[in-house]
Amino acid sequence: MKQSKALPELSGLLTHMGADALSGKKDAMRLPFTAPRTLFNTELDSRRRINLADLPLNPVRKLAHEHGGTVNDVLLAVCGGALRRYLLSQDALPKSSLLVGLPISLKSGEDEKGNKISYMICPFFTEEPDELQRLKRVIKVTRGAKSELGKVSKTAAEDYYALVMGPATLLTITGNTSRVKPAINAIFSNVPGSTQKLYMEGAEVEAIYPLSIINDGMGLNITVIGHFNKLCFAIASCPTHQPGTEQLGKLLKQSYRDLQAAARA
Repeated sequence: MKQSKALPELSGLLTHMGADALSGKKDAMRLPFTAPRTLFNTELDSRRRINLADLPLNPVRKLAHEHGGTVNDVLLAVCGGALRRYLLSQDALPKSSLLVGLPISLKSGEDEKGNKISYMICPFFTEEPDELQRLKRVIKVTRGAKSELGKVSKTAAEDYYALVMGPATLLTITGNTSRVKPAINAIFSNVPGSTQKLYMEGAEVEAIYPLSIINDGMGLNITVIGHFNKLCFAIASCPTHQPGTEQLGKLLKQSYRDLQAAARA
């Protein structure tokens, strides 16, 4: 019964996204499997690289508040700037923006058990050279996406997640990721952490870095964990097919500094 009720909602959501795509609307949530093919969307070998970086939480939160967005919006804009710089250095920046998949928790209370997840597909706006304009565009898209997802039931939102990840997983398992456009170019997750200092055997924990997975066709994963007064980034990639990704941590910090400078100006 839940599935039958959710189907019209899911159909309506996809129809709305399809209409945006047909009209050429760029500042909107995107359909899956419309991402450009990049260095991050190839078959991978077993090599992995993890890059670490930190950003200060309070200045990021202040920047978000000043522009009517969220911490997540600022981080997406910063990541978009870093990826733009990286792909330009590799002479591999596509004309259209990279698309990022953002897992969204649908839990409404602590008593809910298990995973309840949906997905938002948002442009990184890697084609946008202006740092502040990129942030404004990210805010516009995520605000609209939250509004659209808020109109459907949890069941429909979960079904949308399955609609994205099911085919992507099947393509990976069967070795056919290169036959179609990527579902997304990268995954970005922001995991809430402790707002208080943590200690282990009396020693203060200075940072917590997550180790996330990548797979064929989806070779970039950016995960952030908030820890007290900082945001701890871990960027997973495959150095065999993505040369130079050891610079992504530095590029992330540079993108943040440039965004701050643009906001002050």
